[in-house]
Amino acid sequence: MRNRLLLCLILCVVWGGVAFSADEKMTAAYPKDFKIIAVSGGVAPWESANKLEINADGQCAYFEMAKDDRGKGEFKEVNKFHLDQTDLNILYASILKNEFFSLDESYIAPDVMEGSFAELTVTVKGNTRHVKTQNTSVKNFDVVALVINSMVPKASKLVYNAILE
Repeated sequence: MRNRLLLCLILCVVWGGVAFSADEKMTAAYPKDFKIIAVSGGVAPWESANKLEINADGQCAYFEMAKDDRGKGEFKEVNKFHLDQTDLNILYASILKNEFFSLDESYIAPDVMEGSFAELTVTVKGNTRHVKTQNTSVKNFDVVALVINSMVPKASKLVYNAILE
């Protein structure tokens, strides 16, 4: 319940006063091939990273890559959970509303050497888009990440500096 209230607050702040150009952006049912892979963590190779996979059945898996495992590049599954159809529809609507498929592929602050990053790979209706942010805030990307975080268990959230500030 608390997560739903947080999500409503986020959506009201971000979408407040905005006229929607298409009803689909508010009421769209997610497609059968809907999939999200999210990765976030520290830029430096000695920092940890995490990965979240969400599929159209609502099955979710959360993985961690400990600092010591970064050299191997191997994630270890630590949690499985499920999102319901309502959550998936809200998540899909946030991707549409925030025009995820129109975002650039990469947003990197060139003057910051360490810090953190986040990547989202989204598949919708046979199209896949990969977007990476590193040490910079990208509103439309960050809103999608916050919507994801509002739906997942506390121990399975995406963590990167742009949404923590």
